Amino acid sequence: MKLSIRGKVQSFLVVGLAMILAVTLHASAAATQAAPDTSSAAMAQPQTGTPGGGPGGRCGGNCGCAGKGMGRMAAGPVTPLNSEVRQAIETALADEIHAESFYMEVMEDLGEVRPFSRIVMAERRHAASLVSLLERRDLPVPEPAEFDQEVNFADRQEACTAAIQAEIDNVAIYDGLMGLDLPVDVQRVFEHNRMASQEHHLPAFERCAEGRASRYGR
Repeated sequence: MKLSIRGKVQSFLVVGLAMILAVTLHASAAATQAAPDTSSAAMAQPQTGTPGGGPGGRCGGNCGCAGKGMGRMAAGPVTPLNSEVRQAIETALADEIHAESFYMEVMEDLGEVRPFSRIVMAERRHAASLVSLLERRDLPVPEPAEFDQEVNFADRQEACTAAIQAEIDNVAIYDGLMGLDLPVDVQRVFEHNRMASQEHHLPAFERCAEGRASRYGR
């Protein structure tokens, strides 16, 4: 009888050890599948995203912060730029960076309030698309001017009222620049940035100034 009991105990131990081993092997396999691929082939794949650049994450200078779609927007034949078109790109870039800096200052004063927290990212993408027009032609990107505008608003609605004028000015700048004889890729970027300001940013700030909600949030 004692041998029989000992045999059962040994059998249970064997089964228990086998179960523990199976669970351990399964967990190890799952961890291996979840681990990032650090092979040379995987590491060589291009990375995508929209990392910020410049002071405070602002897209000034050679920030390399083009988001998804920015490269495709500026794609096409690389036509040399004359001095007038190059100046037009730099003018548009300066205004986009100024708008981004303005909206960043508003958020530093009032907090991460909408629609500023959403639109500031769009301004960064607009600047990145303009930067790409210069970089793909191996042209230097000008350093952004220092932001010296005083930002001190009583509340979000007052800030949105000021932002309305900033977007109106941005649209007017593109209206003037698009009268030039532009290469296809430059025309495409200008039209896209103008459309975003006219059809999305401006209405969002107008609704904010009136105390109404928008798709960019309250």
